[in-house]
Amino acid sequence: MTPFDTIVVADWSAAKRAPPKPSKDAIWIAVAADGAVDEPMYMRSRMDAEAWLTEFVDRVKAEGRRALLCFDFPFGYPAGFARQVTG
Repeated sequence: MTPFDTIVVADWSAAKRAPPKPSKDAIWIAVAADGAVDEPMYMRSRMDAEAWLTEFVDRVKAEGRRALLCFDFPFGYPAGFARQVTG
C-alpha cells in the first residue's frame, strides 16, 4: 500500500516541439490511480505537458488526494562543464 492516491511518471525526452505523430523523442506521461494504469499520453510540446501537469496537480489538490510525480529528465552539460566545475 502506498501513501499516494495517484502516481504520475513523465518521460521528458523532448526537444522544444515534437512531431504531430507520437515519437520516442517526445514527452510521455502515464498515470496510475485507484489500481488502474491509464495508457501513456503523448505530449507534443513542453508547454502542453506543463499545462496538463498544472491542471492535474490543481485537480488532485482540490480533491484532497496525494500524488507522487516522477520525472525522467535528460541532462546534457555543455562541453567543458565538468572541467570548469572540478578544475
